[in-house]
Amino acid sequence: MVRSMKKQVLFRCLPLLLLAALVLCACSGKGNGDTPEGGVPDGSVRFENEALNYTFCYAENWEVDRSDGMAGIKCNVAGATSEAYASISVMSFTLGRGQKDWGANNYWDDYRSQLEDLYGEHISFESTKEECKLGGVIANRNRYTLQLSDMTYTYEQVICVRSGEVHLVTLTAPEGSYDKVIDCFHTVVDTFSFK
Repeated sequence: MVRSMKKQVLFRCLPLLLLAALVLCACSGKGNGDTPEGGVPDGSVRFENEALNYTFCYAENWEVDRSDGMAGIKCNVAGATSEAYASISVMSFTLGRGQKDWGANNYWDDYRSQLEDLYGEHISFESTKEECKLGGVIANRNRYTLQLSDMTYTYEQVICVRSGEVHLVTLTAPEGSYDKVIDCFHTVVDTFSFK
């Protein structure tokens, strides 16, 4: 009788176990977007540097601007006759003393306060603390505009805190070019992966 009950329990639980295994396999990828782990989206190239603990993809019409402790890529958004660059920078650094328990929202609140103190009426915040993921880790997305001299720039920034380190991915777009370059920023964020 005990053996018969075990068979019935196993028979009833088996479909649930198979379903759970399928769900776990489907969710095991590290990427945030539709790109398979290790895959490079069409029209993109992969950024890698042995010294950095992350990798990401970016649009092939962008160029690496720096790769020396941080990553930077840029794209001329003005056209063939002049130069005006949008850029995406990726940097990581360790949280300071007294900040070890901070998450992305704590970091953003402190950074936003510093920006407001520094730029006052020249900065405006469009959206803040929108939850997203960076390399599979919960992060926040923030967008703001900044008037510097006669130029206005739009910044979009994803902030992630992982193992005591802040990881910032920042888009800087000159006025009028944000819509042209936001897709490349999304590609960087969606394909970002920690090593």
